[in-house]
Amino acid sequence: MRIRNFFFVFLMILLSAAPAFSAGVQAAGELIKVEAEGFAPIKGGDKNGAREAAKRSAYRDALEKALGAYVTGITEMQNFEVVKDKVFSQTTGIVKKFDIVREKVGDDGILYITAICHVAQAALDGVLGPAVLDALGNPRVMVLLDERIGDKRSFLSTAESETMRVFEKAGYLLVDSTQASILKNIDLDAVRESADPEVFRQLARDFQADVLIYGKAYASSFANQVVSGVRIYGVRSTVQLKAVLANTAYQLGSDAVEEKTKGV
Repeated sequence: MRIRNFFFVFLMILLSAAPAFSAGVQAAGELIKVEAEGFAPIKGGDKNGAREAAKRSAYRDALEKALGAYVTGITEMQNFEVVKDKVFSQTTGIVKKFDIVREKVGDDGILYITAICHVAQAALDGVLGPAVLDALGNPRVMVLLDERIGDKRSFLSTAESETMRVFEKAGYLLVDSTQASILKNIDLDAVRESADPEVFRQLARDFQADVLIYGKAYASSFANQVVSGVRIYGVRSTVQLKAVLANTAYQLGSDAVEEKTKGV
């Protein structure tokens, strides 16, 4: 039974349909509620124009506060301000609800507003992950996948190798985990079996990887029968991937795919 080929096929489906680094189209999901403030000068008596400018200022403040409340793993990045600027440039679709609760004009001729805002966490993730990668420039990537066929470890790391090939083709710098483990005399199989993200991240940090991609790839039989003299096999193949920053564990993205296929 050619189970190993299914790993290759379905990994490609996963990477092409929902890559770990793709912003994609995401549902709003959980909403982050914040109180935001904005302000803008009233020029030439144009109060409506000042209000629109103040709203844009409040949108930025809402995202600033949502980032502070939600993101803990990237605020120490050297280029965090660049990341924020990229997020602020894409407020549409991230701030799902914006209700002005207070408005006043100060003695200085500036219009001030206070608004209750709801920021979509999933949409923020979709913009933030790619923004972090852009700020990193050309990040070094390490891939660690635990591959199994049934309850046995796969002899060849087909899914891991294919994942590395895809990212290498996309122009990313790769850290070869196999060579890294040899240099440090590390039992890579034991590392994979530990299923401990912190152990994975420590290995990635030891070899100056910026991004760690880890997860599982496994296949199992769900059918084995003879039809009209021909034996039909059914294979369930699953690939799960997660991408995090090696230094901070901030999750850039994750996805999984499961497929059932029958063949001879």
